[in-house]
Amino acid sequence: MEASLKTDTGAADSSRFFGRQAWVGVSGGFGELRLGRTDSSIGALAGNSNILGAQSYDDFSAAQTLAAVKYRRVDNSITYMLPKLVNGLSAQVQYSAAADSTVANNGETAGNKLGRLYGLNVQYAAGGFGAGAAYLEAKADNAGAKEKSALAYLSYDFTAAKVTGYYNRNASGAGLTGARELFGARLDVPLGNAFAMQASVSRARDWNDLDDADATIVALKGIYSLSKRTSIYALATTISNGDNSEIAVGGLSGKRGETTALAGERSSGLAVGVSHKF
Repeated sequence: MEASLKTDTGAADSSRFFGRQAWVGVSGGFGELRLGRTDSSIGALAGNSNILGAQSYDDFSAAQTLAAVKYRRVDNSITYMLPKLVNGLSAQVQYSAAADSTVANNGETAGNKLGRLYGLNVQYAAGGFGAGAAYLEAKADNAGAKEKSALAYLSYDFTAAKVTGYYNRNASGAGLTGARELFGARLDVPLGNAFAMQASVSRARDWNDLDDADATIVALKGIYSLSKRTSIYALATTISNGDNSEIAVGGLSGKRGETTALAGERSSGLAVGVSHKF
């Protein structure tokens, strides 16, 4: 069970305390099976900071991709992680009933399939090479609308630096007419034994190919390791919006009182934090 707490107030960062993960599982030579709320198949790749990252100031979150926001984690899921039959190769498949309580006695309205989804991912890592792909398809409403997201990445670690390229496409609506694409590149550079820098630049193409609806997202992150499992970091992000784009850093435009960026404006933000791997 994993909770998300606000560091300034101590309150749960959602309407439920264990809003991050809450699952039970079993593993063995057959692989691993998890039941409950956990990472979606595509969210597990997008949210892995060693690969891409979906913190609130990262480009996947700023662009409101399905992998980073709506389907970062899923409820009522059955997730099966295949055994590693080939060194470096891993994969998983997932199904989620997802529907929440819809009537007073905590039951379900007949025919309600809202949020039901299927997902899968596959990853391969050998030497300095890494690659992965993920797919998710969900029922957006009970009228037949769907949401789909596909993600792929390639990376190579040259020791002196690691280069990663990635592409993500999201589609939604009755005819999947709405689409948002995010593609970019990231550079990870170790500077000594304890310090590392990350730099990324990406391009977000907005729904329906509107004119001047694209945005360029640039991020710079510094990480200092205090020990093998604990580090501190600082992350600066800036977004240059086209005249019809309103993408914002962390959901904020940088102006007091605003919750979204104004069309055509620049949005910037700075985040600092501590990370500990249990």
